[in-house]
Amino acid sequence: NSLGVTQFYGGAGSATTGVIVGGTQDNGTVVREPQSGASWSATMAGDGGFVAADPTDSTYFYSETIYLQLYRSHTGGGSWSAIGGGIADAGQASNFVAPFVLDPNNASRMYAGGARLWVSGNVKSTTPSWRSIFGSATSNYVSAIAVAPSASDIVWVGLDYGNVYKSTNATAAAPVFKAVQA
Repeated sequence: NSLGVTQFYGGAGSATTGVIVGGTQDNGTVVREPQSGASWSATMAGDGGFVAADPTDSTYFYSETIYLQLYRSHTGGGSWSAIGGGIADAGQASNFVAPFVLDPNNASRMYAGGARLWVSGNVKSTTPSWRSIFGSATSNYVSAIAVAPSASDIVWVGLDYGNVYKSTNATAAAPVFKAVQA
């Protein structure tokens, strides 16, 4: 009956083109273009995860495979290249489906969570540079990341064991994250 069923870990789309990408369990990263109706195209194999769409450039999408292995497409989701070189936690010290987010105020900045919180200020460059800005190499991995929609300096990080931290200077050279009390 042409019914496509899968579990989505993440979804994102371009308001300009209508292209939607999804990170899916066992079906990798899938793409749906407006002209394809209800059909999805598998563009990366394995397990997908979080995805993101650049709000300023409709050709840029981001995806991942297991354990924080990050990829970027600058062809509208058609082809992908690895961009996680420099993230020491990738492939080993992160959740199976690890979080990452684009800064809604700066589409060149991405945060990615493994055992530590990583940031790149040049995620669109050929080889993005990454640095760790929070956490340590423990098993209390980053499980959630949020950036304030109106202020890049405000970033929240959630960890597996229920801890939540907030920074009000996340774009500084040495940002400070403080525990949030319930």
